[in-house]
Amino acid sequence: MDVFVRNVPANVSVRQLKAAFAAPLAECGIHDYHCEPFRNHPLAKITVLDSAAGDRFLSQYGVPARSPANARPRKSINCGGRTFRCGRSKDDLSDGSLKALRHEAAGRAAEALARPVASRGKQHIQRRRFEVTGVHCGTWDYDGFDLVFTSEATHRQAGTIYFGSREAVLLFGCAGSDQLRIDFDYWACENVVLGGDHTPSVTFTLRQSPKFYQVGGADMLAAGLEALMLGRAVARQPTPTKKRLLGFPNDLHTVTGTCKVYRISVASSDDLGHIRRLVQRTPKMPTNIAKPTRMVFPAQPRHVIMRKLQNDITDVKLYGALSFHVRYRLDRLARNGRLSPLAVIALLPTVQRLCDFKSSQSVAYAISRLYLTLSPAGPFVESKIFSEAGLVDQLEELCETSDRYHHHLNPYELVKRHQHIKLIHKIIITPTGTFLRGPEPEPVNRVLRKYPSHTDNFMRVIFQDEDGGSVRYDSQATQELVYHGRFKSVLDGSIIIAGQGFTFLGFSHSSLRAQSCWFMAPLILDGVMMYPPMVLKELGSFDSIRVPAKCAARIGQNFADTNATIDIEENELFGMEDVTRNNYEFSDGVGTISLALLQKIWRVYGTRRTLKPTALQIRYAGAKGMVSFDSRLAGNQLCLRPSMVKF
Repeated sequence: MDVFVRNVPANVSVRQLKAAFAAPLAECGIHDYHCEPFRNHPLAKITVLDSAAGDRFLSQYGVPARSPANARPRKSINCGGRTFRCGRSKDDLSDGSLKALRHEAAGRAAEALARPVASRGKQHIQRRRFEVTGVHCGTWDYDGFDLVFTSEATHRQAGTIYFGSREAVLLFGCAGSDQLRIDFDYWACENVVLGGDHTPSVTFTLRQSPKFYQVGGADMLAAGLEALMLGRAVARQPTPTKKRLLGFPNDLHTVTGTCKVYRISVASSDDLGHIRRLVQRTPKMPTNIAKPTRMVFPAQPRHVIMRKLQNDITDVKLYGALSFHVRYRLDRLARNGRLSPLAVIALLPTVQRLCDFKSSQSVAYAISRLYLTLSPAGPFVESKIFSEAGLVDQLEELCETSDRYHHHLNPYELVKRHQHIKLIHKIIITPTGTFLRGPEPEPVNRVLRKYPSHTDNFMRVIFQDEDGGSVRYDSQATQELVYHGRFKSVLDGSIIIAGQGFTFLGFSHSSLRAQSCWFMAPLILDGVMMYPPMVLKELGSFDSIRVPAKCAARIGQNFADTNATIDIEENELFGMEDVTRNNYEFSDGVGTISLALLQKIWRVYGTRRTLKPTALQIRYAGAKGMVSFDSRLAGNQLCLRPSMVKF
């Protein structure tokens, strides 16, 4: 039987939980049990082999169901200053948990009998390799109150799963031929759900997509051991050729980017007990639970429903007239996998109704808060939260409380207080998918200042790996598909977000180091449709620059972040010669500025220091460099040298 424990201290370990329950369970004659704390939740589960002994334990230390909050058991169990509230679990005991407990009990009895004659020099080697029949990629959903797994993509092939100390590795295919490899990092895993005897499976709920590789012509066992780094001798062996993939070989609609739940079908139900013990004894393994769940298949593929959502938020006869900020956040809910596209479509009438009597900024901020407050669907989340009525109630409540209690946290209010800050939408490009973030406050640049009423037409695009870092060099794998097949196709093409197509515009030197750039959607200025080439021509003339790298650097000057700006009149700008001696230039990139103009900058820059700066780094039109204070200049004067003018 399963005993459900509430009021568990945060971040309690399995060892602490066992220490707290050891004496009470032994008092009731319970010696075979499992303790499972739920990470990031004040809950735990105790699985007991002997049901009669479990009833005796609950009669002494349990609290009846639906008891008031102040109800106390006959005997209490304390840990970390809290008193546990124990009760019978509503879920039935899974077959895998029962088999694991029986196997441990039999092993303990056999070990006790064989201990006098056993050799002390031999150590038990724990099994880490198990046969599988395939893997499904999908999402968690609810059928009424029951948790179900919705499969969106399937890869059916015999393979093997290896459980290491930090990651699990799936290998599909025969040894000596090309194999598909999938790496699951434990730190990126939310929880692990083990199935029952009828559907033996291991389900990983991930916060990010796993990494896919094609292993070329290597022994399967050797490749698995090398990937897990289980020994020095294995690490010294020649590494197989790996090629980074963008998902499943047959995934044509990038389901692997938006669906982050992977169900692995285990070949034999007898292996579930071994896997359960292995999962529980691995320190870096996330929260795990034994819970049989049904697998269902959607009536329509996910990309078809996603296309319908895009049409709904683009068509002006439906919901295309909503503010771009609102439509962007609705797209973000579905594209990032926080809600299913069907759930977002069901929210559209409510969003339209809220926009009729609320400002679009308030509704957009409420949708952002809904995105942040929603926990991903899973075994520890109630089904009513993701029901249509539950989502509508949450959105209406957030929209009501955002103006009342969270006014100071609203990013739109921050932009109103600071002129040098704009809200910038961001697109995250990874090897497996496209995700949305923001909008976030960022300092403006020359392009944003030139088109202040069209900020939504500019977007920062960030290229990164699944873990949020840069795609780094890997000596054991080629990244050709990532760079030339994925990232280059994005730069050469366009990204459709909420009905707007964004194409490449440019990048600054700092954004290039961060592997990001600027995209823009066409905008209408004075009745003229402006495209990226036309915007670049408005910024300056780059035709005389024939070196591509130099031309890109000069264009990038326009995207440099600036915290403060002032207007320079034409009669305040002067030129001056560079200081040269014997073909050496001593004034490269340094001009001068008068005291009056410097005082104007001090007022705009807003520094409160007593000691004011007299040397400034500037960007002015096509000029860049430093200017220093010259006490000989009268009035407002800015003197630039030829070495400062780049275009």
